[in-house]
Amino acid sequence: MAGRRDPFQGLMHVLPDIYALANDRAPWGRATCGDIAARPGSRNTVPGRLTTAVDLRHPDQETLVEMDEGLRASVERPVRRDTQRNHTATHLLHAALRRHLGGHVTQKGSLVAPDRLRFDFSHPKAVTPEQLAAREAEVNYFLRQNDETAIRRMARDEAIATGAMALFGEKYGDEVRVVTMGREPDGRITSVELCGGTHCRRTGDIALFK
Repeated sequence: MAGRRDPFQGLMHVLPDIYALANDRAPWGRATCGDIAARPGSRNTVPGRLTTAVDLRHPDQETLVEMDEGLRASVERPVRRDTQRNHTATHLLHAALRRHLGGHVTQKGSLVAPDRLRFDFSHPKAVTPEQLAAREAEVNYFLRQNDETAIRRMARDEAIATGAMALFGEKYGDEVRVVTMGREPDGRITSVELCGGTHCRRTGDIALFK
């Protein structure tokens, strides 16, 4: 549909109270590796110049944004930080499950939201409450170590050759992000995965896994 130009910063006015804006970058990110997309933040410094912003890739998430000298895109920081904590915890949980249930355990899906995480994995039988409690304690051990979460960009084939795990049918480009975290008592790295999600800077930022 052809639209008329809005006087505010060249937004395309396509319908009453609906504007379209194409930008080459945004801080919100996309839903990836189980993460929900970060919700846009809002600012209210120019009364009367507020509109609702919706990421068309995730139309159920919307917020008010400011229009004055330009469109200011920002992330709702508490939501982003909580999502980082839950996402980082899935890496440590995955490693703990593989170590004790067997190398056949692979992640088959996940949901990482600010208030919860869900981790789907393959295993031929139900995990017992005792096994779950032991894995929970193990994850919390790594949180207390407060090791740095390292993120490197590498060629995909090189990353996989070094032992990084590629997860549940994710599509990867020629260059990938390799996320490593946790350290065993003997010095070995606990978790090495290809992942495009958002993570804590240190495992201790999670505080508690339950």
